Amino acid sequence: MKYKLRIAISPCPNDTFIAYGLIHNKVKTTNYEFEVQYLDIEQLNDLALLNQADIIKVSTSIIPEISSNFKILNSGAALGHNCGPLFISKSKSLSLSPKTKIGIPGIHTTAFRLFKRYYGDNFIIEQLIFSDIEVAILDNRIEAGLIIHENRFTYSEKGLEKICDLGEKWHQETNLPIPLGCIAISNKLPQNVLKEMDKAFEESIKYAYNNPKETMDFVKKHSQTMDDEVAQKHINLYVNKETISLSKEGKQAILKFISDTDFKNSSTFDEQNLFV
Repeated sequence: MKYKLRIAISPCPNDTFIAYGLIHNKVKTTNYEFEVQYLDIEQLNDLALLNQADIIKVSTSIIPEISSNFKILNSGAALGHNCGPLFISKSKSLSLSPKTKIGIPGIHTTAFRLFKRYYGDNFIIEQLIFSDIEVAILDNRIEAGLIIHENRFTYSEKGLEKICDLGEKWHQETNLPIPLGCIAISNKLPQNVLKEMDKAFEESIKYAYNNPKETMDFVKKHSQTMDDEVAQKHINLYVNKETISLSKEGKQAILKFISDTDFKNSSTFDEQNLFV
């Protein structure tokens, strides 16, 4: 009998790259059957907050709110080194006011928590699918936006300007990488399953590196952009040694970020038992 696990990730290149080997049984595991969902990051956050997945990609900013139901895998995280979500507009000299309309990829995203940290939230905030934010600025539906994922490689060719790299700002403040997202796993699963999935994600990433053409065919199938170069740049930036296995510095960055983030249910948050 197969052990069924519900996995939810985004269709973005770094997620599909790291998960390909696992969900296609390219790495050695016990007899598992995977039910996979591909969702936008804010949809993933909402699903995790409802505790409706066994393994799920989440924004780092919601970890405290889900920590009573999930642990964080040591493998699979996305950390940016001196780079992260971008705050963009048509003009670098945009004058911000409470009437400024700003598009965000989700209220629970790391991008928005970072933005509030450095700019506050006294603006007209509009939540959009991340891939729609550039067009919304160009169409004058919003005046500025926070972009994530592949869009950091496409905004400039559309004539948009970077006001701030929030990951760079975080690095200047803390001298740490910015922990954008992590793979969470239900703590209701047996301990041996948690450990095996942690190792399986690590092996899946190594499989992707060793079998790039096979993996990239799958990545391109799901990517919001059909541009091979953009997808590869995204992977090169956010799939790194911290993705394979979180270092002491990587874990420190996660703990720093969530300890500085406003969240609910703080009494249930136990950083000593956060990681698998």
